[in-house]
Amino acid sequence: MIDFRKRGLGVFQGLFVFFILFLTDLNAQTVHKINCLMPYEISFDKLSQISEEIRKVEFENHDDHTFWYKIQFNENEKFSYRIESMDDQKSFDIYFYQYDGSNFCRSFIQNNLELISFENNLEQKVLKGSVYYLGVYPLFPGGCGHKISLKSGGNILNLETKKSGSSCNNQEVVINPDPILGKQNIAISGKVLDDVSNNKINARISFIDPFTGHQKQIFSTQKEGFSIDVLEDGDYKVMIQAFGYKDEITAISAQKGESYTFRLKSSDRKNYVLNNVYFYPNTYALKDESVEELESIFSYLVNHPSTQIKVVGHTNGDKDVKASRFVKEEGEEWNFSGTAKELSFRRASKIKDYLTVKGIDELNIKADGKGGEEMIVKEPLHMSDAMKNIRVEITIVSQN
Repeated sequence: MIDFRKRGLGVFQGLFVFFILFLTDLNAQTVHKINCLMPYEISFDKLSQISEEIRKVEFENHDDHTFWYKIQFNENEKFSYRIESMDDQKSFDIYFYQYDGSNFCRSFIQNNLELISFENNLEQKVLKGSVYYLGVYPLFPGGCGHKISLKSGGNILNLETKKSGSSCNNQEVVINPDPILGKQNIAISGKVLDDVSNNKINARISFIDPFTGHQKQIFSTQKEGFSIDVLEDGDYKVMIQAFGYKDEITAISAQKGESYTFRLKSSDRKNYVLNNVYFYPNTYALKDESVEELESIFSYLVNHPSTQIKVVGHTNGDKDVKASRFVKEEGEEWNFSGTAKELSFRRASKIKDYLTVKGIDELNIKADGKGGEEMIVKEPLHMSDAMKNIRVEITIVSQN
């Protein structure tokens, strides 16, 4: 509270200054710093019923991996949240914890808090005086942001959270027809081949406009190849990437109905971090978004049947893992409790199982779990450091 009398202002002068300050604050565009150190704070005792209002939140976070909300309750209520994407990017990891201590961020990163839920929707009872932390981690960068609807008792708060200065870039940028040059969208197709066996392989292809930097991506499959819409006569830099192969960069001028064949040569590289393989938090249940990279590994092993690999799981430290009490899915992989080392081993084994079920000789794949024995960042202070530790690696042990 500002004490205007101590500043030598009269009552009317004080009211005038207060009104000016109010207008200034009302028109100011506040950019929040959001991470686990500085979460966006919500207290339901201060909210009115605002079910029709949408509060827009712009954030500038120091940790690109998670956006945190601190929610405080001052009544015994039934609480629920619903999270969804503001665009077509559907993939988020959700972390929902109850925490009454003074340093949530350190406890979250370095200790093993009990995860209440990792689901996009939740409803549960909360107690007066309780404090919860809700974290949203987008698996892919460049999305528009997310929407959150929070309900407690008769209060409803809707938030639209978007990164400050974001141009709302999606992972796949749609390249529209150019009306000035009269170009139209056309369909082209093709396939990616192993340079030695001439067999089709699974690979990620990026078509990049060299003038604008815009790009479209497509996954070319071992079975069907690829088909994509691009600009007629458009000049593109094309990057083809697949596990076990050297990146190939070439250029095309897109012609209607043209079929393109790209060839990849095996790489001499021996160690890979699987950056696009995802597990639900505290489980060894694979996310659907992992399929692309796993299929790329599969097609490499099919074309190199004598190759032996070692799959190794890693965690952020050696804290024991507790199963969430609110997990709806059934099965042991969803309700794992045990050591971090055991969880890392089961994650590696899950990948091995995926490949062997599809026909890869299990004798060519060894699974191992290191837990927190080989952390990249020994004492992580931010979620970005912790995410470097939580990983699965593949080492090519022998190859003929």
